[in-house]
Amino acid sequence: MRVFFLISGMVIGGGIAWLLNKFITSKIEDKKRSTAMTVVTYIVCILIGLGFAAIGSLKFALNNFLDNRIEQVSGILAQQFPNSNIMDLSIDTNEFKEVIGGIQEKMKNENAGDSFLEKLIFDAFVSQIAGYVDMAESGVNLISSVSNEDGIVTVQTVVYAIKDKALDKVAPFFVILQVLLVIAAFIYMIILIFLKKSGAPKSNGIVFG
Repeated sequence: MRVFFLISGMVIGGGIAWLLNKFITSKIEDKKRSTAMTVVTYIVCILIGLGFAAIGSLKFALNNFLDNRIEQVSGILAQQFPNSNIMDLSIDTNEFKEVIGGIQEKMKNENAGDSFLEKLIFDAFVSQIAGYVDMAESGVNLISSVSNEDGIVTVQTVVYAIKDKALDKVAPFFVILQVLLVIAAFIYMIILIFLKKSGAPKSNGIVFG
């Protein structure tokens, strides 16, 4: 796959260089400068194309890296729990939410006790329960985003959803690199246009007399 990215980068870079040479570099009046800039254009465009290819290859490599680690962990779990495929275990998020809400509601309706200390300790207990319920609900809501229409989600689905979020964390880094490459390409194009215009013959006018 890396070879594919590299070849694609070279082909695309070479194609862009051919277009720049056809419409800009070849128009430079100074033939020595035109020839030199033709060679430089191919080198610059191919390097920029290889830069984009390297970014794509790195994204692909990181994705494969996480996939391999997940498969390794799945294999370890399969050995530890030979009678149960952990990755295929499913969770009904709707039912889980209902159970959590029911626990919280029932605890609130329970008798807090008669003495001051009983009421104090029970309120503290219910308060702690509410905190853990809120955390559980937040987790379930997050998991629900990757569940199917029936609210069922498997461990495998959750793990791969987390993998995608991990890849999203490094996505800005790739965007910055791509923007820098685009800026470099535009700067080089401006340089070529400037060289083309600066090499144009000047009109001296018609002298009579």
